[in-house]
Amino acid sequence: MTGLSHQDTHNTPSQVLQQTLHQALLWIQSNPPLFQQAADPLFLDHPLPANTQPLCCENLPMDLLADQINKKGNPLLGIFYETLWQFLLNRLKQTRILAANLQANDDQSVTVGEYDLLYRCHGQIFHRELAVKFYLGVPGPDNNTSPWHRWVGPGLRDRLDWKMTRLLHHQAILSNTSAGQKALLAKHIAWPVNKEILVQGRLFYPLINDNKTISLSAISHSDFASHAAAPQYSNRHHWRGYWLTASQLAASTQNTSLSYQIPGKWQWLNDWPDSLRLNRDQLLQQLTRRPTYIRAIDRSDEQLHLFVVPDDWPGRALQVAQQRC
Repeated sequence: MTGLSHQDTHNTPSQVLQQTLHQALLWIQSNPPLFQQAADPLFLDHPLPANTQPLCCENLPMDLLADQINKKGNPLLGIFYETLWQFLLNRLKQTRILAANLQANDDQSVTVGEYDLLYRCHGQIFHRELAVKFYLGVPGPDNNTSPWHRWVGPGLRDRLDWKMTRLLHHQAILSNTSAGQKALLAKHIAWPVNKEILVQGRLFYPLINDNKTISLSAISHSDFASHAAAPQYSNRHHWRGYWLTASQLAASTQNTSLSYQIPGKWQWLNDWPDSLRLNRDQLLQQLTRRPTYIRAIDRSDEQLHLFVVPDDWPGRALQVAQQRC
């Protein structure tokens, strides 16, 4: 599957890619971290390094970035996201990349971990671990709290608590290990390094948790009354969306004047993806049995970010949320 929308627009594929990359670079600079230092001191309160200014993307060599992306052979969203940060940090005035995706091997040449990014900023060296995540909240018995295990990936192969454990107790502390220190030494990078974690993305809340029918036209972008609380220790400014089943979508979009987009996966990091707008019938025809990220757009161009999941997804998601680690 391509990272761009499979819809045909008036622009060429090259133009769509350029616009996608431009918007994605703006997105990674402005998207609030899902978690901040209230969750753990290693989490960043802001995506950009301290005392740096956002980079204007108008005159950047997008052809070079496009070439880097294309050389990775239609990368997954996580690799695409890491490549954006590599490109960006090499162009901020105060930062320089020292190494990216640097593997650390033990004495038997077994890989024990990998540094996402090592960079210099204001004379200090930083090890940054990166993650871009889109989790869906599973309603629980208490809507006042929402533990991490109740937030799952749309494909049900990922869970927030699993990712956080790996970030905090494996990935971010690689430089504490002998293999991690050996990898730094081989690159002539001084130890110790400053550790930091950046998790960006969007969290999707259940729109409907009963048999009531809600019209999407009546849902405000800023109205997040939901049947799930925010994850514990999450940034209160994190970006949000809703999830609903395919049957709920069909019922909630009757007699509405909304248009819709199905962005390609790279375009999940775009505020306004270059993707064909669909009417309700076209949207329903294109939905599959797989969870699908869509945008619902009203006449004033206000967007709702939605994940549409199969009708049996809520039950399977609950099973994943209840699995023991």
